[in-house]
Formats: sequence, structure tokens, C-alpha cells
Amino acid sequence: MTSQDTENVTVQHDGVSEPEARHLFGRRFVLGVLAVGGVAAATAVSVLSGINIAEGASRTQVFVPIAVFMAFGVIAIATTRFDIYLAGAVAARASLDAAKLSSNSGAPGVDLTGVFAVMFIVFGLLWLFAQRPLRGSLAPIVAPFVVLIGLATLSVAFTPQVARGLRELSRLGAILILLIVLHEFLTTRRRQRLILGAVFLSAVPPIVVAAFQLASNTQLFSAGGFDRVTGTFTHPNPLATYLTLVIILGVAVLPHVRRWYRVGLILLIGAGAWTLLLTYTRSGWIAVFLGLVVVGYYQRGILLPMLGVFAIVGAIALPVVAGRFADLSEGATASGEPVNSLEWRLLTWENALGAVENPIVGMGLRSSDLLTDANKLPHNDFVRMYVELGVIGFLVYLWFLAASWRIAAKALKASTEGFNRGLAVGFAGVATAFLILSVVSNLLSQLVLLWYFAIVASLAWSTTVVANEPADTPA
Repeated sequence: MTSQDTENVTVQHDGVSEPEARHLFGRRFVLGVLAVGGVAAATAVSVLSGINIAEGASRTQVFVPIAVFMAFGVIAIATTRFDIYLAGAVAARASLDAAKLSSNSGAPGVDLTGVFAVMFIVFGLLWLFAQRPLRGSLAPIVAPFVVLIGLATLSVAFTPQVARGLRELSRLGAILILLIVLHEFLTTRRRQRLILGAVFLSAVPPIVVAAFQLASNTQLFSAGGFDRVTGTFTHPNPLATYLTLVIILGVAVLPHVRRWYRVGLILLIGAGAWTLLLTYTRSGWIAVFLGLVVVGYYQRGILLPMLGVFAIVGAIALPVVAGRFADLSEGATASGEPVNSLEWRLLTWENALGAVENPIVGMGLRSSDLLTDANKLPHNDFVRMYVELGVIGFLVYLWFLAASWRIAAKALKASTEGFNRGLAVGFAGVATAFLILSVVSNLLSQLVLLWYFAIVASLAWSTTVVANEPADTPA
């Protein structure tokens, strides 16, 4: 076959025709270099911004490298290379939460996560418009998420903080656009690998910044006698939840990646596990353990190695773990104030539930931290949905969780081996951890966590579209 003949062939990738892949040694190679370069640039920018934060640099210094990446995203869109922007956005999102600009007077400044959400909505809608007509059979979690956004939109009319409600609404909108974009985008094995790789790269900046915080003894979160790392997040708890998702997914796909990628992934999982330990987040430890038990159940071949790792890590970390759980046995002070986080949560839930005046529609989006005696979010997404969106919102959230398990069930049924099996098993473990953490955390207010949960869910759902690979053909 001549080179001219090769130019006219429609290449099959994972059972899906890709006419754009005809220029096998030209365009595809260039696009691959651009995609890798975009993700690498996003990772480097995130590390630089995170280190600036850890060193106590001004928010403007933090903003400059991030602004450069934002400009890169605009250029990528302008040149129709949306895959570069999408992979970069996935890689960078975990590093944005701590980067909020404020004025010298301490007044609230620019919220980069809000800017990121609006930009992603705009770029995502433009890309979706260019892809029309769109494919059917959206992931099951899209429908309850649309209803949830509808309820949240209506609740903004009577929330005590309209600006905060609108800001959170824009972020929820970005998650919805992300779900639809990934549904359209994840149609080939190459695209699955691109997004999965971006997810793992996104963990590098938080881990590096956490290591810098520990080594320099700066920017640590001190509470209960423990100095906890926060990485590129504003608090140890969301960092722990994020690492929980990454570790579970990494362990699940580990048997299905090539040898050298496997070495890198093992190092990332190990560093992530150590960082998770240094967050001193009990709920994260429990969630990652139970999530990995689910992974081990579905992938029996890695169960024994996992148990060995647990034994080693447990022996090393036993004093830390024992010390962190010790305060749960302490009761309240003489004045009735809680002295441990469990007692505090129970009191907060009681106060939040007692503040609801209209149980049907609730008090409005982002109102639970303002209208309760504790003046904080409830640290329980079930309680929060009831308080802010009423019984209707609570039921919709249950629908969302049930839809997540439906994705896991369908993905497990569709993929019995190979790379797809790893994605399906990974989401089953992630969904388990997400459910557990919803009981004691503010996952819905930490939209970066919803961002990565939606990505893992979309990767799992894509296994029903992308042809499966044999077990002896690692990704």
C-alpha cells in the first residue's frame, strides 16, 4: 500500500472509526505532542502555583502562572484542539482551590474556581455545539443532576446569600457540562487514556506541595494537636477525599497499564497514600480502605498484594492512626462544648435540622452554614440537602447516588476483563468511598471533588461504548 493509499484509509480505533486519524504519521503525531505538552504545562503551572502558596507568596504571584494556563486553554479552543484544553483542565483543577486572590485590605477578591467554572461552561458549550447532533444514552447521573440544578436555581430566589448561591450554581453547571462533554468525548481508547492520565497527573501538584509543606513546616493546618498537610487545597479534608478517589482508581487500573506506566503509577499511589496519612483525616482512611476492599473483591488477583501493603503501611502508621482515633473516646466539656469532631458533627446536624422552617423546599442553596447555630456547613450531604433544598432535594440526592451505582453495575456487566474492567472496578470502589464520605463530609460544597467524581463516573460509563480489550493487552 502506498503512502497515498494510507492517506485515504479510515482507521479503526477500539472498534470506532476515526476519519481524522488518516494522517497516521503527521497530524496524529502532532496532536499527541500537543496533548502531552498541554497536560505537562498544566501540571507544571499547578506545581508552581502551589509552591507559591506554600511559600506565602501574594495571590497575584499565584494568579500569574494560572492565568497563563487559562490563556493556553483559550488558544487551544481557538485552534479547535479541545482535547488539549480538556486534558489540561482535568490536570489543573485539583490545584485551584487554594488560589483565591484577595486585595491588600483583606477584602474578598477574585475566585479562580468561579472563573474556571464559567470558562469551562463557555468552552464546553461551544464544543458541544460543534459536535451536534449529540449521541444519546447519557450517563444515568445526568438526569438527577439536572433536576438538582433546577431545584438549586429555584432556591436562589429565597436564599439569604444570593451571590454565594449563584456562585455555587455556576460550579454545579460546570459539572453538568463536564458530564455531557465527557459523554461525547470518551468514544475511543486513546481518549480514555488521555483523560485517565490527566486525572493521575492532577495528583502531582497536591502531593508535591504537601511534601513541601511538611519539609518546610509551613502552611500546615494545626488542629487537635496534629499538624496536617493541605497541599493545594484549603483544608486537609478535601485533600484526603480527592486522594481517596485517585488511590482507589489507580489501584483498580494498575494491572491493566503497561510496565513503565505501572512503575510510575505505583509511585504515585504510594506517595498519595503517604500524603493521605499526613492529612490525619479519619473518614478518608476508612473510605479508602473500604473502597479498596471493593476493588479487591472484583479483582481477586490484586487482593493479596493489597493486604500485604495494608499490613506494612499499618505497622508503620499505627502510632499516627491510633493517636488520631483516640480523641473519639472523649466526651463534651463541662460547658457542653464538643471536644472531638464526631461530637461536633452530631451537634451541628441537630442544629441544622432544627433550623428548617419549610421541610418541603428547605432554606435555599448555601444557606445551611448561615442559618444554623454552628454557623458552618453540616458536614453531611444528606443533612445539607434536606436543610437547603428540603425533602425534594434530599430525594433527588438519593436518586443521584442510586444512579451512580447503576453506572457501576452496567460498567461491571459490560466489561469482564482488560482496561475497561479496571475503569469499571475503579468506579465501584470510588462510588463506595463517595457514599461513605457523604455521611461525614461536605462533598457537594467541595465542587473539585464532584469534578473528579464525575470524571471517574464518565470513564466507567464509557466502557459501555468503547470496545473492550483482552486481558493480555494492557493499556
